Amino acid sequence: QRMEFHRRLAETSTLPAVRKLRAELADRYGRLPKAAARLVKVAEFRVLLAKAGYSRLDVRNGRGMFYTEGARDVAFVAHVEGNTAERKLASLVKALLEHSARAS
Repeated sequence: QRMEFHRRLAETSTLPAVRKLRAELADRYGRLPKAAARLVKVAEFRVLLAKAGYSRLDVRNGRGMFYTEGARDVAFVAHVEGNTAERKLASLVKALLEHSARAS
């Protein structure tokens, strides 16, 4: 069942699909463990990245480097804040949303 969850989560390409899967899991198993909830948040971030036109993100030395599809050069760099995985992910989501708002 765990592998099925991972497969389905990896195949999601829209935020509603990710949220539907999260609701299904919560309905079936109750409150999601932290690790599963984090995977769902990462899937949501992956969908946001793709929607914004980014295909890759590298995180090194406290910086998130966003790349567009097929590009070798960095599209933009964001400072990664926080000392937990959840906070770091939240800072990357915030940076992506702010950058996307400025670009449009």
